[in-house]
Amino acid sequence: AKRMPEHMPKHMSKAVEHTCRTSGDFKRKVFFDLIMRLFKKKNNSSIPLSEAYDLLGIDENASIDNINKAHKELITRLHPDKGGSSYLSARINEARDIIMNEKMKRN
Repeated sequence: AKRMPEHMPKHMSKAVEHTCRTSGDFKRKVFFDLIMRLFKKKNNSSIPLSEAYDLLGIDENASIDNINKAHKELITRLHPDKGGSSYLSARINEARDIIMNEKMKRN
């Protein structure tokens, strides 16, 4: 087994090792994780709530079932494993999380 570079943080090396064991495409995963980490550091602001609703194509009165259904439809079409974009998948997941967190705060 290959050893991870010593300068790599432990949490990252564990993720890389796990990915190496579970899929052959670990370089893409590592690259994506690094890019997302940099992106999150530079853009601490998340998606505005109204944009999250627009991204999922639902209105503000949508039920949790409708939110999950809209998310599932989009992620099924745009997931990287289906030829979609990692960036779009991440944004769709973030939009769903923002909406769900807002719904939880209201209840």
